[in-house]
Amino acid sequence: MFSVIQKTTCINMKIRTFVLLASKKSKLLTGETGLLINVAICDDMPILREVLAEMIHTYEAEKNIKFNLCEFGSGEELLEAIDPDEKYFDVFFLDNHMKKLTGVDTALHIRQYNTDCHIVFVTASDAQYEFMSAAPLKILRKPAQKEDVYEILDLVSACASENG
Repeated sequence: MFSVIQKTTCINMKIRTFVLLASKKSKLLTGETGLLINVAICDDMPILREVLAEMIHTYEAEKNIKFNLCEFGSGEELLEAIDPDEKYFDVFFLDNHMKKLTGVDTALHIRQYNTDCHIVFVTASDAQYEFMSAAPLKILRKPAQKEDVYEILDLVSACASENG
């Protein structure tokens, strides 16, 4: 049996093995609430990924909900790592201005095969109308505030517990 990973940095193809194992074992990896939520954080600035991950870990400790976190430095890296046939991630936190692919482009690729996941943009961009095509759960201004992240995690957790 494999243990809950507090923080996982998934790089390129390594996520495929992790995703397969976690999706098969996720029923075994539960806190008191019985929830395991899989989160992708995609931002080209490592410090911003780290700050967001720390907020999620703090929430995790407070609410006793387990999270698997995977971090990506670009939309290309995220899309290369995930399998369109596996709906692994429950929520994606995406920056918009990254290397080649923007967060919106990345989200639209994800939406082609996964309409059930939650997408949250964490961005400095003021052009919020451009994000609407990806049907985001929320658009947060950088830097993300703890209260906003907690509100999102509350919503995602509620959806996950309803869907069992």
